[in-house]
Amino acid sequence: MPGFFRKLFFNESEITEKQYRLSRNFFIVEAMCSSPVTTLVSGSYLAGLFAYLGASEAVSSIIMSVVALAGLVQFASPLVAERLQRRKLLSTSFAAFHRLSLALIMLAPMLFENKLLALGVAAVLYLAGNFANAFISPMYSVWVVSILPEYIRGKYFGIKDAFTNISCALLSYAGGMILDTYTAAGDQRVGFWGVGLLVLALAVMDISCFLPVREPAQEKTREKINLKDVFTKPFRNAGFRPVLIINIFYQSALYLSNAFFAIFQVSRLGLSYELIGLTTCVNIGLRTLLAPIWGRIASERSWFFATRFSLLALLLSWFIWVFITVDNAIWMVWVATVISAVAWSGIGLALFGLQFDLAPKENTSIYISCNSAMAGVVGFLASLAGSAFIGITNGYSFSIGSFEICDMQLLFIVSTILGALCVWYISRLEKRLKRKALSQEEEKEPALV
Repeated sequence: MPGFFRKLFFNESEITEKQYRLSRNFFIVEAMCSSPVTTLVSGSYLAGLFAYLGASEAVSSIIMSVVALAGLVQFASPLVAERLQRRKLLSTSFAAFHRLSLALIMLAPMLFENKLLALGVAAVLYLAGNFANAFISPMYSVWVVSILPEYIRGKYFGIKDAFTNISCALLSYAGGMILDTYTAAGDQRVGFWGVGLLVLALAVMDISCFLPVREPAQEKTREKINLKDVFTKPFRNAGFRPVLIINIFYQSALYLSNAFFAIFQVSRLGLSYELIGLTTCVNIGLRTLLAPIWGRIASERSWFFATRFSLLALLLSWFIWVFITVDNAIWMVWVATVISAVAWSGIGLALFGLQFDLAPKENTSIYISCNSAMAGVVGFLASLAGSAFIGITNGYSFSIGSFEICDMQLLFIVSTILGALCVWYISRLEKRLKRKALSQEEEKEPALV
């Protein structure tokens, strides 16, 4: 067993091209399991669970948003990662804890009859699981990139996102059907139990996918890395600093109102879980078709181009929610669904690729960790601001003529404005880098005699 264990997690034999290809395929399958796990224990599903357990809208949003604070542990992640040549065991173990924790959250109503106790257990598991996942997230990202030649990254991420989206579409709709069926029968607790068992099965499959993936040895850093370096190096690096600024704008816009899109659908619009699941299914289906296109765009144009235009689509989808009411929700949510599909099919891979494009090749995990941790802090503060606003306004609304706007829709407007500032900065940065590159090319050209 020790020999098998060592071969599984500390294999030092040379990796063949066939093994690289197999590892890339297993990472695709792993994403097809892990993404539905996260989807089924977030958004409307998690909001519905917390509401069933007696949490108010403000409390639900705080619990759902506190995961952004988990990014803080990523400041400590490089202190471990940069001293390890093999990170597979650590990544696999923490990922397993995260996936299994999410499964237990949905099983909590059945495991604990006392709803307050079940809510407390669910909240603790949600926080602990996401902290564990955040800690190994930079290592996981570096691991994925380490088996990808640069020339195929855009195409690979597009294909990976497409297959992931198919899995999410089918399983999130299945989850909605399970919940609605048992809710209609008057036994919502059994519905959450059914979703929990589905998540548990996916978690086991996900963990299994890590095992056959090979890991190229990472060079241990020759210099001593301390916590101060993780905080300061990325901000001192002029080439990587723009990534941090982009993330500050983006995370502020996203997390200020992100938790409330799900709550708005459930508590304000009164949409059924089946409809929410169906819109999610269509959204993800469209993302499946569009993700490879965004991958090709990123490879052929630039990561900047893909980031800018996918973010513009996201802002438009946010702004549409300002005009959705109980009366027009049946058709307006579909407009928002289609536009957000265009956005989310590209923005994830674009931001992921952009940070690796601008990060130094040495001590990469430091830059990725700092970026993720800083994003987590900004996201958490934005979430607290949004939750505090909703807690204070407590359902406040006002009318402009015959049109009524509620407090959540005001947050959607502010998020759109912050996102617009992010797009402006990206456009300005891209132009500056192009001018710099052109200037350097001109300097290299031999002078005419």
